[in-house]
Amino acid sequence: MSAGLRTKRVVLVFPRVMPPGPSARQWDLLPLSVLSLASPLLEAGYEVTLIDQRVDDGWRGALESVLNAGDVACVGVSAMTGYPIAGALDASRLAKEASPATPVVWGGVHPSLLAEQTLASPLVDLVVRGEGEASFLALVRALEAGGARALDRVPGLSRVEGARVVHVPPAEPLGLDALPAPAYGLVDVGRYLNAPFAASGSRPLAFATSRGCPFRCRYCYNLAFNRGRWRGMSADRVQREAARLVAEHGVDGLFLLDDNFFANPRRVREICDLLVREGPAVRFLNANCRVDSIDSFSAEDLARLREAGFDELFVGVESGSDRVLAHVGKGTAVEQTLRANRELEAAGIVPVYSFMVGMPGETREDMEATLALMVRLRDDHPAAVVNALNIYSPFPGTPLYDEAVSLGMPEPATLRDWAEVDYVRVNYAAGFSAGDLAFMRKASLLSAVVDDKLGAAAGRDGFARRAYCASVRWRVRHRLHAFTPELGWLERRRESAVAGASPRT
Repeated sequence: MSAGLRTKRVVLVFPRVMPPGPSARQWDLLPLSVLSLASPLLEAGYEVTLIDQRVDDGWRGALESVLNAGDVACVGVSAMTGYPIAGALDASRLAKEASPATPVVWGGVHPSLLAEQTLASPLVDLVVRGEGEASFLALVRALEAGGARALDRVPGLSRVEGARVVHVPPAEPLGLDALPAPAYGLVDVGRYLNAPFAASGSRPLAFATSRGCPFRCRYCYNLAFNRGRWRGMSADRVQREAARLVAEHGVDGLFLLDDNFFANPRRVREICDLLVREGPAVRFLNANCRVDSIDSFSAEDLARLREAGFDELFVGVESGSDRVLAHVGKGTAVEQTLRANRELEAAGIVPVYSFMVGMPGETREDMEATLALMVRLRDDHPAAVVNALNIYSPFPGTPLYDEAVSLGMPEPATLRDWAEVDYVRVNYAAGFSAGDLAFMRKASLLSAVVDDKLGAAAGRDGFARRAYCASVRWRVRHRLHAFTPELGWLERRRESAVAGASPRT
């Protein structure tokens, strides 16, 4: 990077999150992480160009064009563990080829947790760890000023100096009410009115009201990235932002990206009261919730949630085995899940359930228990959406990742290796026999057709789909799923790298 650089332009890149395919479009959620970074830059007078690989087939030409025009302070690249790293590397390589002197800066969960390994790539110059609204603006100003001394004052910055990596301590995270709204003006919002699992014809827009989670699940990135802390917008700010988004963009739903929307029950009640009293009248999708949170709410609380627009909750069940739930630190029990499911059915609220298999210490019996629980939840609450099993993805910096490594899982050595981690590939195989791995594959495929509401997983004809899914549930109930001649067919029908990502029909 050149000292004394003077510029007024920053490029932000959001990578593709899954391979191209028929189901990829529903994952084109509003890129809130980079839009949130952009707002302080715009307020400070910088120009910002946003490149979104998911919605712009010509992103390469767009990136080359802005770099060739010159006066670019840096290229900021967002990166999450798994497939997004492939797109982030593609953008970084192109940036280096088009403008070698322009610094490439990575931020997001993955480089925050593995800053040194990220900086080992010749395509990455700097890493901003943790939340970047304040740090990234400070970095851009430091790049304009030039010199290592200016960089050493950027909170959360990691960089290579000679043979060592220098880490600047991070700043304390800001309160969310103090942050400006994301820079929606940088994108065509109409291209992002969709969401996973949303009903056909709906127009939901992504929205985040909180960050982090106070719980201690041993597989979750929050333990390292947010250090087990949770922060939320005030109820008043949530209501005002929701009303503004509905009024300005004409959306009929808000797809929540909170890690745990229900971490503060009092705030949830305040939000519901404001929404019922003042609006907007809009559906809230993907409100991330734990079964013990549901279990703690009264029937009146659940009725108020539904009245406020929370008629659908996203619930991470993870396992049907109490032993596994205890081992991974979930802090819930199967009986709580069954009870919460009945309470939601009585309240007229649709749960969207998610599950995992392939975790260290799990047995085939545990996996069978999870399949059985999926069917039981669907039986007890026919409107519930029971998504397919995800395969455990080892997030660096988490206790379960360290356990998997200690048991023989090879650690990805480069960014390119990390791009191979996904939800449908077995990522931790060291602790499983060949028979266990074969059953895991079978369970993953069968679980995608437990619920006939996930129509694209098992054909489009309504009656045939329902009949086939009912036969799968019958086999799971009676543990007759050893007879699965259709496995090859199911594997061919899997449309994407994310299990169970088919929209409801």
